[in-house]
Amino acid sequence: MKRLLLILILSPIAHAGLLGSWILNKKNFTDQKFNPAGEAQEAPEFDTDGNLVFSSKQHVLLPEESAKKLPLQNFAIEARVRIDQAQKWGSILSYSQDNGSYERGWILGYNGSRFSFRLSTGDRLLEVVAPEPFEPGEWHHLFATYDGKKMSLHLNGRLVSSRVVTGPVVLPDIPTPFVIGAYKDKDEFYPINGRIELLQFHDSLPTRKELAIIAKEFAVVSFSVRPAVRFLSPGKALLFWEASHPGKAVIGYGTNRKLGNIVESKSEGLRHEVILDNLKSHTRYSYRISSNTENGEKFSPLYEFDTSMNYMPAPTPESGHPLAKTYLQDLPAQPGFAIIVGLTDGSLAKAIASQSKLNVTAFDDDLEKVNALRKELTNSGIHGSRITVLHLPNLKDVPLTSCVGNLVCTERETPPCSASELSRLTRPKGRTVLPDGTLNTRLPIPGSGEWTHQYGPPSNTTYSNERLGGAQAVDELELQWIGRPGANFGIDRQPRMSAPLATNGRMYHQGLNRLMALDAYNGQILWDMEIPDLRRVNVPHDSANWCADDSKLYVAVKDLLWVLDGATGKRVSTLKLTSSHRETHDWGFIAQEGDNVIGSSVRLGAEFKKYFGDAWYDKVGRETDTANVLSDNIFGYSKSNWNGNWTYSRGLIINPTISLAKGKLCFLETRNTDLQKSTSGRESTKNHWKQMFAVCLDATTGKIIWQKPFPKTLLRTEKKGFIQVSYGSMTSEGFLVTLSEGDTEETGKHNGKGIFSYHYFDLANGDLRFQSQTPWRTNHHGSHITHPVVYEDRVYTDPTGISLPDGKP
Repeated sequence: MKRLLLILILSPIAHAGLLGSWILNKKNFTDQKFNPAGEAQEAPEFDTDGNLVFSSKQHVLLPEESAKKLPLQNFAIEARVRIDQAQKWGSILSYSQDNGSYERGWILGYNGSRFSFRLSTGDRLLEVVAPEPFEPGEWHHLFATYDGKKMSLHLNGRLVSSRVVTGPVVLPDIPTPFVIGAYKDKDEFYPINGRIELLQFHDSLPTRKELAIIAKEFAVVSFSVRPAVRFLSPGKALLFWEASHPGKAVIGYGTNRKLGNIVESKSEGLRHEVILDNLKSHTRYSYRISSNTENGEKFSPLYEFDTSMNYMPAPTPESGHPLAKTYLQDLPAQPGFAIIVGLTDGSLAKAIASQSKLNVTAFDDDLEKVNALRKELTNSGIHGSRITVLHLPNLKDVPLTSCVGNLVCTERETPPCSASELSRLTRPKGRTVLPDGTLNTRLPIPGSGEWTHQYGPPSNTTYSNERLGGAQAVDELELQWIGRPGANFGIDRQPRMSAPLATNGRMYHQGLNRLMALDAYNGQILWDMEIPDLRRVNVPHDSANWCADDSKLYVAVKDLLWVLDGATGKRVSTLKLTSSHRETHDWGFIAQEGDNVIGSSVRLGAEFKKYFGDAWYDKVGRETDTANVLSDNIFGYSKSNWNGNWTYSRGLIINPTISLAKGKLCFLETRNTDLQKSTSGRESTKNHWKQMFAVCLDATTGKIIWQKPFPKTLLRTEKKGFIQVSYGSMTSEGFLVTLSEGDTEETGKHNGKGIFSYHYFDLANGDLRFQSQTPWRTNHHGSHITHPVVYEDRVYTDPTGISLPDGKP
């Protein structure tokens, strides 16, 4: 295969009950007049295929009287479109008004980068949204349907979203444009950018056979494990994935959307690994995977990776030294930091760099020797990158912070500093080597903690028993290291993505669809990976997408849990959702404790991914900023054999309340059956705070230990108020639910007041020990969504807190 092509046959589906058909092609225009009826609002321009170009303010108005004659239920709107730019209020075909509380009509379009269908049955515009963003510049097929009981959206022949809605559509009773290619009502106008090849309005819903034909035409490469890129060395990366079906695969990649470079996978099975070599540094690459199927050649979405994030060390010229192999023996074969105090000729420094991935910093008090070695290494192109030589007149006190070296030694027969100074420079589990051959491994620091989950331990206490070396104030702390990866790696802090993790001397850091592991003591990057489907934000209203233990990193990627080797980043296993949810859900909650791995299933599209604009998720009382992600079930795996042990599914589980400690799993769930039928998997507290229960399960078996109705909230009522966030934490004696409750007037307007309310259940039997409250400090800049810190017998929120176990402020 020499080229990577994408060909779509855009032929309309024969469907009964056709009430209107609009083909936006050059042959149907006479100047601005559009046949059979309509008019382009600007002089039309057409692309090379004859399609009308929608750009600037171009849109087509249709006769309003024809919109009024269309059915109000039992209808389907079909469209074949190419959207070139995401935007708010993108409309493909609409007849609607949205003026404050006056919301009428229907809209087939997109909001941001997701296709959507909206309609009103008399109150507000209700919406179903595709769970995944569309690919700009690609053709898509849409079917929006409404039968008077349920509204649905089909994308490329597959159902992607639906919700229960009853009654006929209520149309505007004021003059309203019937428009193609823009949202336009009484006072708003949002034209689109793209192409609309076909629009049809039907008085019946598409059949399964018709949808299957469309799905076959628009099928893309499907994955059993999504693709990712792991950097191996400068200019070199490994692209790997697992296909749903065996067969050959081809990768097109390049520095723009035209790609240009082609490489074939050597595998014809399910698992594929492809080396991408000779990559330019500091360059963003696009790539697409294609494979031959029984339905012809199919393509993946267009993905990206950025070589600016490739921090793997460059190889150095081969060099030997009789002691280098011994010094490096049994040290992890990964990047790190070697310190050499006192040189002879620099041969050991060069050998360590050549035979390992360690960056070497060498100190010597002989300026002439330092300059000569610097010149030699500079000529070799490795000074300042793999080996750095520094002049230090007094070698007895090395001006580095403690615990930084993975390997600390000297080239001299007699060390120029004390053995205790060499040991001071060595990180825990690092190696100090003395000239007499003594090899010492530094023990862990007493009182050090670990941060394995979003809020410390899986109990969500935001405290993991760390003692900070006895420090009592900020001025008793000093900077350990500062450096890469820098701001370009990540997402701004406001969208509130998953927190970094730290355990066993490694720190894991997540960015914009990428993650990396660093040495926690010296900041050296151990490995990094680009995963297009990784991103998750708004963790306060959901749960983090990863956790760690001493040896492994657990990362939720779409519908799977990736189990990665913490030292190397290599994937050692993948865990699946429960069988009934694999096609319709993604992996939601993730935690681990002992032999247990706990996960949950969330509906497609329920996760928050938006991080541009006002996506801060803390605006007080705003419905979209109080919505929680809900899980349809929760389940347990065993680390010892990676087998699933149990599944629990009774109600809708509130993700940010799920807590795990000492073999018990606690959470809140709503058993509102109406909500279970209609939810998109993301609901505001107005909708899901009915029939709420606190539940405690055995984390190994999934059996219910206790379940209790949740008591009345302290500020929110059926008529007023709201819950901004809901958190769960566990202590040795209880399950603590902390709610941030805001007050409103009867009109629904926030009056500026709010509280943190605390609800403490006995861990043994579920009895409510107390309810108490403390006031908000303020209702902005995250203060009112502060996660509680549970420290010994106190709970801290902003600005005060309560005592345990009595709940007194």
